[in-house]
Amino acid sequence: MKLLHTSDVHLGAKFLMLGKNAEAHREDLKKTFSSIVSRLLEGDAQFLLIAGDLFDSSTVSQEHINFVVRELKRVTGDKHVIIIPGSHDPLSDDSVYLKKELKDISHNIHVFNDAAVQDKVFRDHDITFWARPNTSNRSRKSPLEIDWDKKTTKYNVALAHGSIQIESKSAADDLPIHFSGIESSGMNYIALGHWHGAQDFSQGGVTCWYSGSPEFTDREDKGGLGSGYILEVTFEEGSTKVNPIKVSARDFDELTIDVGDIATHEELSEKLRKGANERLIRLVRLTGLSSPQLMVDEALFEKEHQDQFFSLKVKNESHLRLDFSDMKDYPAEFVSGQFFQLLRDKLENAKTAEEKEIIEEAIQLGLAELEGKRII
Repeated sequence: MKLLHTSDVHLGAKFLMLGKNAEAHREDLKKTFSSIVSRLLEGDAQFLLIAGDLFDSSTVSQEHINFVVRELKRVTGDKHVIIIPGSHDPLSDDSVYLKKELKDISHNIHVFNDAAVQDKVFRDHDITFWARPNTSNRSRKSPLEIDWDKKTTKYNVALAHGSIQIESKSAADDLPIHFSGIESSGMNYIALGHWHGAQDFSQGGVTCWYSGSPEFTDREDKGGLGSGYILEVTFEEGSTKVNPIKVSARDFDELTIDVGDIATHEELSEKLRKGANERLIRLVRLTGLSSPQLMVDEALFEKEHQDQFFSLKVKNESHLRLDFSDMKDYPAEFVSGQFFQLLRDKLENAKTAEEKEIIEEAIQLGLAELEGKRII
């Protein structure tokens, strides 16, 4: 038994952050989805799982609906596609999945478009798919709150669209998925959607993965292998194997450059364009404390290097290195002044050049943080 798992395709997304390349990337997305369907038809997997957010919204254009219908109608014979609504395309009253075109594609396509129905059995394959479709984009109820007691097949697979509950990373109303719920499900596999990076959250003998988006969708999203993959899931006797497969037309990376270690614009440019290619979407974050000689104009740097990438975004989060030669800038009645005096005394008593350098750096970082600048 073999499955393909994808999610968070986000057909219809605007990609405004890509500027003039937005339309080209929207076409990338369609081509990649088409290639995933072809992989199902041409390979030895029996099922394609789409774990939510196939569409970017429930108000997606008719053009995108027609595109999906055309692609899914290619699935015939003993191949099947299983789809659940996500957080961008939930099973609300105006859900895209309640449109006639998507309800009546063919018997090869099953959409969990009835909140009361949580299972779909395929006797010929001895497999049951389970899901509790999201009816809104926020909820404190887990998508894994399912009655698992009705298992009647050898293989059991759940699809769920939500956030693994990790302290300081996941909101309690962001369709919560708990580790205990994964472990107690007893599933052979849980196909997750919602997070855009492919990553493993298997628990207690239950294999559980996010597939991530098959193409770049959001510069801010990080985790696991990142976007650009689908998962090939194989059931063997007593085990479930997951093989991530790269399918994206574009690559994404995030580069952090500490400008405190850079003296010239030429040196910064060299670091920024390292590994550049026309397929790459790159986010560059400039951090640390810069010298007055290294003034960075984000827009100018983007313009100078844009033609070396598919898309480039520069975020300057660095701060100007402070001049602390004059104590009157840091009066003693303020915490920053007391901090400055304490470390300046240590600086005057430093015995080695290395010790002096460390204390000077501590003063710079400490004063910047006390002024509310995010340096560390």
